[in-house]
Amino acid sequence: MPGLSRSLLLPHPIPSRRGNVNHRPHPWPAMPIRARIARDGRGTWRTMAIWRRKAVAADIEARFAGSLPGLFGIRILEVGEDFIRAEMPVDERHAQPYGILHGGASVVLAETIGSLASNLTLEENRRAVGLEVNANHVSAVPKGEVVTALCRPLHLGRTTQVWQTAIRRADGRLACVSRLTTAVVEPRG
Repeated sequence: MPGLSRSLLLPHPIPSRRGNVNHRPHPWPAMPIRARIARDGRGTWRTMAIWRRKAVAADIEARFAGSLPGLFGIRILEVGEDFIRAEMPVDERHAQPYGILHGGASVVLAETIGSLASNLTLEENRRAVGLEVNANHVSAVPKGEVVTALCRPLHLGRTTQVWQTAIRRADGRLACVSRLTTAVVEPRG
């Protein structure tokens, strides 16, 4: 695109073993996809949010009531141009017998905001459904803390999407990193 720096469009260059620069993004840890870039009415380029549906945190949380995300106390903190930030308390609902955050609760948080984000990028006549989720748990979170999750897209395709969620402890340390793959489908019936 004319007038745009290559650094706005691609992640930072990654040196290869031979010393030359490889401009393809490394799959893990992945750099976030930049928001779409479009020309505004005055002919200048600007970033646009990736969301195609209304994304209001309070409305999203209202839909959580009476479902697993609501029962787990998941709260949406922020919907940015290309990310969703959420939080979840760590209490008896989320802890394993050793008094730390259960890995399955981390996956529930990651899949909740990843699925939500995936659906927000689609037109009303399309839906995203989970295909695969994985999680690496890298540090324990004791009961009584609140974890914060940041979800960003790695791939926004026509038929599949991949979302990465980083879950952090109250002190900022990474507790879990999860990747969700969704399939884009047309709703049945």
